[in-house]
Amino acid sequence: MFAKAQALLAERTENFRLTKKRQSNKYCFSTLIKCGDCGYSFRRTYRKYVNEYIKWCCSGRNANGVDFCNNRTIVNEKELLEKIKKYFGSLVSSKDKLLKQTIAEFRKQYKPEDHEMSEPFILVELARLKKAKSKQTEMFEVDAITIEELKERTAELNAAIAKYENELMSGFAVYRLVFV
Repeated sequence: MFAKAQALLAERTENFRLTKKRQSNKYCFSTLIKCGDCGYSFRRTYRKYVNEYIKWCCSGRNANGVDFCNNRTIVNEKELLEKIKKYFGSLVSSKDKLLKQTIAEFRKQYKPEDHEMSEPFILVELARLKKAKSKQTEMFEVDAITIEELKERTAELNAAIAKYENELMSGFAVYRLVFV
């Protein structure tokens, strides 16, 4: 029984040993703030003496002592949240700028796999298809073809136009939902 208890204790000690790789998502900034000296994540600390406060500090220094890490930075959570609100407020106040930056980042991160589905190709193809449809409509207007022939000839064009328009819109649908 004693040997089993010692094995369980050793396993738990190993599981809860603080390492750089340990992940926690308990708080909104967990694992997002990293120490520039030792590379450990910052840890949230809550204290309540006369007043209560929440601060973030290096978990390497906090757990292993001042000799382990020289970083003395302590970040007040209220101040951090205010700075983030201010930053996002400035982004949202310039909606067009934010949209352009987001689309540019999206394009950089998610490049089309092949040339055929790139935005410039789709735009050129759409223009070509719409021009062909316009020519068919002009032919009908001058009585060169009947309405049945017009419907038959433009059916494929309409399907291709719809396909490319959907492809074009799907890449930016998220932005339209969020920003429009």
